[in-house]
Amino acid sequence: MRTGIHQPHGKVDIADNLGISVREKWTVADKNNKAYGVKVELPDNDPFRMPHLLGDEWTGTRWFATAAERDVAMAGIVKQPGNYRRGDTPSILVSAIDP
Repeated sequence: MRTGIHQPHGKVDIADNLGISVREKWTVADKNNKAYGVKVELPDNDPFRMPHLLGDEWTGTRWFATAAERDVAMAGIVKQPGNYRRGDTPSILVSAIDP
């Protein structure tokens, strides 16, 4: 049995699959005095956008004090996850947020 992947009501927590804790790192409260951000979204045609999974409105945002910290985090997010098969890639859109 897998743990830490499914949210209540059957929603899949993609951030957990990417090694990111939504509860600790991807909250709007993280923006306190931090100007540089990373936004993660799903592509328009992604099956996880279905209402019984993540839905159309799912996004994640994480904030950093410097652009360098943000860039290191972005590199980790777009890196091939170790638990994926060779050739499989996460279908997420990652963008930088600048002040």
